[in-house]
Amino acid sequence: MVKTGLKIFFVALLLLILWYHQLILYGISQGRGQLNVIMNSREIEEVLQDERIADSVKSKLKLVGEIKQFTYDQLGFDETDNYETYFDQQGKPILWVVTGAKPFAMEPKEWDFPFLGSVPYKGFFVLHKAEEEERALARNNWDT
Repeated sequence: MVKTGLKIFFVALLLLILWYHQLILYGISQGRGQLNVIMNSREIEEVLQDERIADSVKSKLKLVGEIKQFTYDQLGFDETDNYETYFDQQGKPILWVVTGAKPFAMEPKEWDFPFLGSVPYKGFFVLHKAEEEERALARNNWDT
């Protein structure tokens, strides 16, 4: 009985993987991109001490701290660990967003993600993947 149940579970799992393989690959790609950002982020306090970082960047990071302190002191916001790290994009974009709409209409293309819901955009950490998605939408008569 247990073996039959496990077989059914694994067959169902395999079918789900096959059915959602593109979505799974997209999720893995997004996870890798986000992990890159997380792993290569540095604490702002560390960046402020780094002599290699331009003063213009440091002044902006100091301003972030001042704004956070203002929200705590003047607006009563709860203190959080948000905006405590810095990721150096080296002047390059790190994310591309693809959107689509029906021609001559304000009806957006929506992407459905199981358990997460629908969104009217799709983000990519890799430019050529965003371009592929844009071309696929255009082939299906979406304005992009």
